[in-house]
Amino acid sequence: MARKIHQLNATRLPSTRGYHVDGGGLFLRVGPTGARSWVFRYRVEKRLHEMGLGSLHTINLAEARDAAHDERRILLAFRQGKGEHPLAIRKAAKAARRIEAAKAVTFRECAERYIESKSVEWRNPRNVKQWNASLTRYAYPVIGTLPVQAIDTTLVLKVLEPIWTKTPETASRVRQRIEVVLDAAIARGERTGDNPAKRIHIEQAGLAKKSKVAPVEHHPALPYPKIGAFMATLREQDGLAARALEFAILTAMRSNEVLGARWSEIDLAERVWIVPAARMKGGKEHRVPLSDATMAILHGSITKGSTTATWAAERTAFPHEIREMALAHTVGSAVERAYQRGDLFEKRRQLAEAWAAFCARAEPAAGSGAVVPLRA
Repeated sequence: MARKIHQLNATRLPSTRGYHVDGGGLFLRVGPTGARSWVFRYRVEKRLHEMGLGSLHTINLAEARDAAHDERRILLAFRQGKGEHPLAIRKAAKAARRIEAAKAVTFRECAERYIESKSVEWRNPRNVKQWNASLTRYAYPVIGTLPVQAIDTTLVLKVLEPIWTKTPETASRVRQRIEVVLDAAIARGERTGDNPAKRIHIEQAGLAKKSKVAPVEHHPALPYPKIGAFMATLREQDGLAARALEFAILTAMRSNEVLGARWSEIDLAERVWIVPAARMKGGKEHRVPLSDATMAILHGSITKGSTTATWAAERTAFPHEIREMALAHTVGSAVERAYQRGDLFEKRRQLAEAWAAFCARAEPAAGSGAVVPLRA
């Protein structure tokens, strides 16, 4: 016996919750809130599938029956091995529409959106300026107005080739930023396929490896036996820059942490400088004990020392965890940090005083003790 179709009446459509059959796989679904929509239900290999056809507000009964008829034809072709699964066809059509929509999204729009969203996460406001400046100068003139889907390795090379050997560090940062922006576009479904700005693609295309164009040159650390001579020469220098450098050396803090210090962070009575988490590289508040020498600088004038680390390791008996905490390094595993609630502040105060004393009394060493001006 053939199944009945067209069982619903357009003038008296049901409004009670549940599925109301019209026939041929077409149902009117009434949800918990009373919202009514059309669905097409069918079985493939005993598995029930359901496909939404639209709301009753936008599709009437006659239109829903036409849509169900089309889906039945697709389903018949699939069962006869002459076509794809109805849901696969719908998924492919949806992906095609998404790609078409993405063609209107330009690289510049994606980049500006990424920078804006990340600006609240980046601690240093200079990151926003640097991203905007580098992309505006090098990337936007070439690919800024192009859809993110259209950007390929050839276009990325067109951005990088003029600066790859001339200013390799800048070129490397521009490449990385283009890669990040395109990754974000891929994650948002605005681009499909591989990322053409990946370093491996750039090198395969013929650009020299960055390590060959601009070998990494590490800045040498001052040998700690020479710190006395250096500090003596430094104290002869006038000006805030010299005092800031002296303060950074004595506290073993990074230059940007010292230069960004505020009086509100310093407790002169307790002899402690509390650097807020927002200004620390590790994103965690750091307490710095202030030695007599650093207090003298504060009273008189008002960033990380590898030299300090080497001295502490070779010339003192302070435990490793105290030396690392003094440098605001993460100490131990996550489990160990969970049990280590304190910051060993009083022991770090002893280390700070020992370092200040060493800087004051170390014998002048042979060789250059010249101070390079910070402005240089």
